[in-house]
Amino acid sequence: MSLLESLQSLSLCKSNSERPYYYLKFQNDIQVIFDDISASKDIARVNINIMKGSIYLKGDYFIPLKSNETFQLNCQELLEKLKNFSSVLSVEVDSNFNLVLCVKRTAVYQTTLGQISEFSSDYGMFAKKKSVLILIDTDELKSYNSLRNTLLAEHIISILAANKVEVFYSEDRCDSSCRYPNCTKLVCSNSCSSLTDICKELELKINNSKWKTDSEIIDSLCIDAEKYIKENSLQKKYGKIISRITLLKNNAQNDLYRTAFIKHLLTDHMTRTPDFILHIGSQSRSVQIYKSGMLLEMLEELTSAQVYIFNQNVHFKDENELSTDDFVLAYRSEVEKAMEHKYGEFTSTDETWVKRIESLVDSAVKFEFLKVNHNSILNLRRPSSQSGGKSCGIFVQYNFARLSNLFRNFEAKVKENYYQPLQSLEEVDFNLLKLEEEWNLFHFVLSFPQVVKTLLESLLSEENRKSRFYFNKICIMLQDLCRYLSLYYSKIRILSGPQVHLQKTMNARLWLLKGIHQVFENSFSLLNVNGLDLM
Repeated sequence: MSLLESLQSLSLCKSNSERPYYYLKFQNDIQVIFDDISASKDIARVNINIMKGSIYLKGDYFIPLKSNETFQLNCQELLEKLKNFSSVLSVEVDSNFNLVLCVKRTAVYQTTLGQISEFSSDYGMFAKKKSVLILIDTDELKSYNSLRNTLLAEHIISILAANKVEVFYSEDRCDSSCRYPNCTKLVCSNSCSSLTDICKELELKINNSKWKTDSEIIDSLCIDAEKYIKENSLQKKYGKIISRITLLKNNAQNDLYRTAFIKHLLTDHMTRTPDFILHIGSQSRSVQIYKSGMLLEMLEELTSAQVYIFNQNVHFKDENELSTDDFVLAYRSEVEKAMEHKYGEFTSTDETWVKRIESLVDSAVKFEFLKVNHNSILNLRRPSSQSGGKSCGIFVQYNFARLSNLFRNFEAKVKENYYQPLQSLEEVDFNLLKLEEEWNLFHFVLSFPQVVKTLLESLLSEENRKSRFYFNKICIMLQDLCRYLSLYYSKIRILSGPQVHLQKTMNARLWLLKGIHQVFENSFSLLNVNGLDLM
């Protein structure tokens, strides 16, 4: 078996275990071709980056060939092998050294929408079958930093649970009212008697530890963190933030409390050791959280990979800062005003509409916090009539409701015998989707599994280095999708006349929009947001 055949076999096995989503398989198969030619030419392996094409590049996708390694791979053999792909229509290298690929769009539509029909709410998801313990820093209860931590934790837990990861979690404060979806809360009292014993046990281990060093402070214990980091090649994980960990002997139990608490959860509240421990906290408490995790690694035979996620601070830009409760109430007030203006005063008292308004407020607040990546400062302002009616979260919900309403109207017309029922996927002629706007919309469907995979790989990373997280990807993707969708709606009349030739095009467009509707629903599940079918 050639190297190419071996790699393709491995690729196929991986795809079978993870679901062979078209976009991911397409990238993986091209990577196999590049790897094969790199090996034959004795060139260093190149991780290719497939990018969405544009009208200027005259291709569906392109791969830059401008680095020294990729430039050497620019050869006729590469082009010939790529032309053999069943879904590739044409491939060429343009004058700017971009490898430009055109795909057989009809086949791609058919394959991907078939996968959506098959997987439905699991489209874009992966069965990871791992276990994770998440430790959430909510020490400053009802502060904006704490709220940011809990909303990010909710998002992360939703991502993991949707991908068949068993999630356990614990918060610093037992009186927190947060309820996270599809996971198990580990409840332990701060006054648990075994914590004192574990603190003493850890203190004894420090005294006998190979990492213990002399301290300049009287009556203290000192751990040489710098030496530990260097000997275990953890520089990329912990950096140079911590060189020593010093514990005052008369305060050792307090200093060791967080480490002891984690050990207590692992030994007394879990039946088996989790594959990963995720620490979610504020940047201002990063050193304290790093120390607790590092001590756990030094003093225990820890097999779990530890991942650290720190939120930057939240700044309130207005002079009079609102409490977190008042901030949410201000959003609710603006949403209620908008709904009353559009539908009437009954919306504030009708039970169904009250629930819808709650969902809108939930969406508005979550998008406000999650659309900015965690490592950037979040600037907030008091919700106004403008923000209440046009926030990112409400804009997304509006477009989802618009799609839901479209399908309701179609089904109503079918019952009136105005339209024929929606054709089966096999009957649809996707050659009728000729507009570039339709392909641009479909790219959000194609690339959704890649978005989820990127998030999962950063969360479930066993590498001894700081992972790069992009937790705003789902919010940004939905925001961009809605912009494209709004432009498409303004240009195209989806529900056309009853003539046969018009219904054929309408069927193709409805199937495209069914795929987009499913991406909305699956994205909402990752944000723990209820999608509204009516607004």
